[in-house]
Amino acid sequence: MFDRAVHEFGTIDILVNNAGLQRDSAFTDMTLGKWNKVLAVNLTGQFLCARAAIREFLRRGVVPSVSRAAGKIICMSSVHQVIP
Repeated sequence: MFDRAVHEFGTIDILVNNAGLQRDSAFTDMTLGKWNKVLAVNLTGQFLCARAAIREFLRRGVVPSVSRAAGKIICMSSVHQVIP
């Protein structure tokens, strides 16, 4: 899918990884399905997007008129890093 988007819209210079999902539940009531959904969005989603972006950065290489780096990735968090 990412390759198709690059083909249609052009390259990517910056990825802002900003996704988060919360499934409220007491720990003893948390289902494996809810747990896996949170991990899929919050961790796996960011990993897959970063991996796709890095592949494009490496394919394209550095464009000196844009940046000294091949690309940049910003991984965002949410308020949940301070609300355990």
